Amino acid sequence: MTRLAALAAALVLPLLSALPADAQTYGVRFQNNTREVVWRIYSSPTHNNSWEQDLLGSRVLQPGQYLDVIIQNVSNCWYDVLVEFQSGRRATDTWNICTHSQFNIN
Repeated sequence: MTRLAALAAALVLPLLSALPADAQTYGVRFQNNTREVVWRIYSSPTHNNSWEQDLLGSRVLQPGQYLDVIIQNVSNCWYDVLVEFQSGRRATDTWNICTHSQFNIN
């Protein structure tokens, strides 16, 4: 029985190492460094073809304020960000969520 277990482990372990790394959870701060009110913040992995839900929900982000969020199931560190301001201006950027826990809205 021990030989069978060793054989099974020898066959299964290489398959497990070929799977992608476990998705991680990151705490992120979006800091409004502008003099404008932020109406919406969208952020999604760069490989997505659409934006995730608005992170602000029914809230707004006043100048100088920040929003702390938890982003789960991160398997790709690169995220796109779309910020919409009260004035109608829009700004987009890309950042590495794994190495930068704060996104500055400028």
